[in-house]
Amino acid sequence: MSWMHVMDSSNAGGVAAKYGFLYQDCAAAFFVTQMLRDKDIQAVRCEVIDDIDIIKAEVTEFIQVKTTDKNRWGITDLVKKAKGANSKLIPDSSILHKSMSCDHDSIVKAEFRILTLDKVGSALDYLTIPIKSRPSKSGRDKLFDSLSKSLNGFKTPNGNDIGYWIDSTWWQVIPSIRELELEAFNNIRYAAMHIYGVCLSLDDQVERIWRDIVYTLNKKSTLSRKVHTADEKTYSRIDFIEWIEHEIKLMALETHTYIKVYERQNIRPILSEFDRINSTSQPSKTIIALHQTYSLKQYRYKYVAESICMWLDELLLRPEEIADSININSTQKYSVLKQRLAASIAELEHFLGRALLHSTIRADKKSQPIPALLYIEQDGALKILDNVHIVRQLNAKDELWIGLSKILMTNNVHQTLTQMREELCELIIDTLDQARQKILDVKKDSYLVSHEINELLNVTQPFDNYIDRFRFAIFLGYESSHLTEPETAGYEISLKREISSVFELFLNDLVDSDHPLINIKLDIYLYPAPNNKTLLATVREKLESF
Repeated sequence: MSWMHVMDSSNAGGVAAKYGFLYQDCAAAFFVTQMLRDKDIQAVRCEVIDDIDIIKAEVTEFIQVKTTDKNRWGITDLVKKAKGANSKLIPDSSILHKSMSCDHDSIVKAEFRILTLDKVGSALDYLTIPIKSRPSKSGRDKLFDSLSKSLNGFKTPNGNDIGYWIDSTWWQVIPSIRELELEAFNNIRYAAMHIYGVCLSLDDQVERIWRDIVYTLNKKSTLSRKVHTADEKTYSRIDFIEWIEHEIKLMALETHTYIKVYERQNIRPILSEFDRINSTSQPSKTIIALHQTYSLKQYRYKYVAESICMWLDELLLRPEEIADSININSTQKYSVLKQRLAASIAELEHFLGRALLHSTIRADKKSQPIPALLYIEQDGALKILDNVHIVRQLNAKDELWIGLSKILMTNNVHQTLTQMREELCELIIDTLDQARQKILDVKKDSYLVSHEINELLNVTQPFDNYIDRFRFAIFLGYESSHLTEPETAGYEISLKREISSVFELFLNDLVDSDHPLINIKLDIYLYPAPNNKTLLATVREKLESF
């Protein structure tokens, strides 16, 4: 007889099992892509407590994945116990028992999910209703009675009964791997376009990302619990977001498909961070010392001037002008840029401070600027906001940064900082509502990546409701005697002492006066230079030749 034989057409055995494993890996990968839409998800674990665990700050959701062929899932399937040796029933071994047993942490609340290929029968319909939509729905009491009969008083390790499980469980039906993939593809495309400003126009790009995620989850799911730790079987939000941002931006470079104007810019900082001091007594306050270096003992004024030219489009053009979306040609754009540059040169001290703060926040925070100066009228006078930025947060709500800047021609740092502090205080107390409305009016979301700041700009709500999501910045360029021309070796130690002394004096003054800014998030950027007249002259010369 030939070794060849007719293949069994049934999916039982190995094929079905392999499909089940692949479905579970794809489900875990899909939940990982949900991190792109849900900042509450901190990690996804594979085969640690349940099939899949979704970790949030105050909740862990335990997910059982079932791929067994069923016409309809019923009560019997949920409470059926497994058989052991000699076909004896194993106590507390049903799907329901295993799910309830995951509720063991007395600090973190447990929620549950059953994920299946097949739909449920009418007896379990109540579980398919999203938990938040259930208060007006019927069916809970009947389900409670049915399941209670099979549990004989069984409770979770935390002492919760079947009622707790019903109220904390969602039954989700996703009937195929392909549907899991399509849902994940939507998440990846959404993130690429709205978070990173990249249009992934090729299906192959999305599929490459998806395959890598599935591969990673497959490796984690197959690691032995005996040999490996829970961390090794976990895909954390930080690792995933860092990886996918890198992948998406690489693909954008391949195809030149950036669609958000502030994502496609070549971000190069003008100044670098020299020192940073976080206040221990006032954690909401930080001082950041910025500097430029020497070359052959000569201060790099020219580098600062040349670098500012790299930022002129962002500083002087509106996003629709940068994007060419109003049919402005290159000659017209250059003409507009020159006109606005001429006006900026006329107020060069102010322009230089604004440019240096703008480039610093953009380069450090990858922020989305709300462009053009914001003028707010108060009592017949115009107040100017130098910098307004949306700063996206990886694990928290996005922040709105508002900055003031000044280039000082002397070294009277403390007095000037005090004046700027009072300007900022006046802004917050007297004109912030107008500023919030102005920002809402002028920002162009079609050119910005997805953000969460609109609620901060709702002037019907007081500023205090969102005080933790506003951060203010004061930028002050000043002349320091420790920076000489030519360079004096070893100036760094003395300069750091100077910065620390300025910060200490600023903080003490706030405390002594019980100042309103004590509870405000505030970053102070200090930029010491050898000679600001020389700096301004070098910048002016460069801009006039632009």
